Order: sequence, then structure tokens, then C-alpha cells
Amino acid sequence: MDNNEFKNFLELEPHIRELIHSFYHSNYKTCLEILENSKNDLLLDLHLHSHVEMLYENIRKKALVQYFSPFQSVDLNRMAASFSTDVRRLESELALLITDNQIQARIDSHKKILCAKQQDQRSHVFEKSLTIGTDYDKATRALLLRFNMVKADLVVRPPKEI
Repeated sequence: MDNNEFKNFLELEPHIRELIHSFYHSNYKTCLEILENSKNDLLLDLHLHSHVEMLYENIRKKALVQYFSPFQSVDLNRMAASFSTDVRRLESELALLITDNQIQARIDSHKKILCAKQQDQRSHVFEKSLTIGTDYDKATRALLLRFNMVKADLVVRPPKEI
């Protein structure tokens, strides 16, 4: 979006600009509607026609992953409304993403909730940095102890040969 040449291209295709804007602002319903409306034009494209279905599928998968990423749990009814689909189809799409390890979650079909499996990433990074800090502290203290022992000449040396 920062590339001026790309911005000039987007001025020629306002619906594509709106599609990208909707995707980046997490307005997936609008994004997918624009995508569906432009599908016939893309199917007529000589170079893109064989890739359109795969592109649509990948964009939808990316949107599903991006929608869920900031949450610990999501109501599937609300998520289905955001993606203009029914809960049953959404569950099958999410199940595929879970089996492909693109989403670390489990589906509660009874309560219609998608729950994250892992702890949130922020606490994981915090724990990892705390461990690294503790290891660094231990290594620094050991190095200072060795330095002070060498300085005080409290080092055991091998016996001198006669």
C-alpha cells in the first residue's frame, strides 16, 4: 500500500482498492462480497482464470485465520454472520484449518464456540523472555565469579614439571 506505482494501479480499479481496504480493516463480509462480485471478470482473464478458485479459497482461509487470531474464543454464530455463511459450513472450513495447523483451536459444536488451544502469544513470549533473562543472569554471575577468582589468584593450576 506504500508503493506509489501500486497506488496508481489501484486508482484504475476502485473495487480492488475497496477490497484490500476491507480486508485490512477486518471487514470480511464486504471484502468477500466484493471478491464474489468481481469473480466473473477474473474468470475472463486469460492468465488468472485457472487460478481464481484457488485464490478465492486462500483469501477466505487467510481471513478466517486473521479473524480468530486475537481471540481466545469466538462465537461461531457471530463469525458466520461476519463471513456471510451458515455455522455448519463455517465449522467444516475451520475443521480443515485446524487439521492443517493453520489455527491452533478446537471447535465446541454443542456451544458453537471456537476455543484457542494454546495460551496467548503474549504470555508465551513473556515466559520465554523471562527464561532467557534468568539464564543470562546465571551466566553473568558465573563469569563474574570466575573473573574475581582469577583476579584474587584463587585458581587451581596444574603442577609445574621439574
